[in-house]
Amino acid sequence: MVSRLVRENLTRRARRFNLILDDVSITHVAFSPEFTHAVEAKQVAQQIAQRAAFLVDQAIQEKQSIIVRAQGEARSAELIGEAVRTNKGFLQLRRLEAARDIAGTIAQSGNRLMLDSRSLLLNGESAQIPPIGGFSMSVQANGTVTEDDVLSSSDKK
Repeated sequence: MVSRLVRENLTRRARRFNLILDDVSITHVAFSPEFTHAVEAKQVAQQIAQRAAFLVDQAIQEKQSIIVRAQGEARSAELIGEAVRTNKGFLQLRRLEAARDIAGTIAQSGNRLMLDSRSLLLNGESAQIPPIGGFSMSVQANGTVTEDDVLSSSDKK
């Protein structure tokens, strides 16, 4: 649009001097320092706005990720609780898996360490599980799980 206006204006002025212009090419355009500064400030403002929008999107995605992770952990806890109730050997299996993981970690370590079966959770004795949600659980060597009510000091009175 600007080049068309410049071409028309120059062609009209050149005709007064009996000159015919075939083509007009604008090779250098200079703007005032104020205009240049305003354009740069607008570009910076747009970049800041885009960065802010990106940070908002990133925060929303992180929030959704946390929610999904929490839902997954809650479902996992439900499934583990159900497995403990329905399958008495589940805790023994988990103890064996933990012992395998501990042994694997220690085997890869450069340090030398001696552990007995109790340290690796393989002692065959019953294991007392800390109380959770008002119930205490014990795991016997045969995989039997027993639950006991845990009373608070106010409930014992």
